[in-house]
Amino acid sequence: MPAPEALARAALHATTRQSADLLAIAANLAVPRNGERCWLRVAATVEFDAWLISWGAGSAIDPHDHGSSAGALHVVRGYLLELAREPTTGAAWSARELAAGDSIIVPRGRVHQVENPGPDPALSLHVYSPPLTELAFRRDLALAGAVS
Repeated sequence: MPAPEALARAALHATTRQSADLLAIAANLAVPRNGERCWLRVAATVEFDAWLISWGAGSAIDPHDHGSSAGALHVVRGYLLELAREPTTGAAWSARELAAGDSIIVPRGRVHQVENPGPDPALSLHVYSPPLTELAFRRDLALAGAVS
């Protein structure tokens, strides 16, 4: 069986090839208020699951890891900022800007925070392999030193 990172990447690729379908599905998501998010699971298999997340202006999710799952994130519309840290290395937080069309892999064990710092809503697709069963919030890891 391929590594979870490879499965997440392959599932993300297959799912984003149908971006018109994603936008049609996204029409079923409520438009989140500023500072809020809403989500919808759009695929579920034994090997992976996929979620569309709609991000209101100024919304964010606190630092977390995905347990035993690897992840992949694709920005469908808008702009997101990811702050990430490898807790085992003790390295400082790093930041990367993600615009519509950008995709990233989130390996198992990576702690990250995702936010929509812009004034407009954003839409992203998140794929996890194996399917996500745990979202461990890591409030013990301070964002001090993060680049924004």
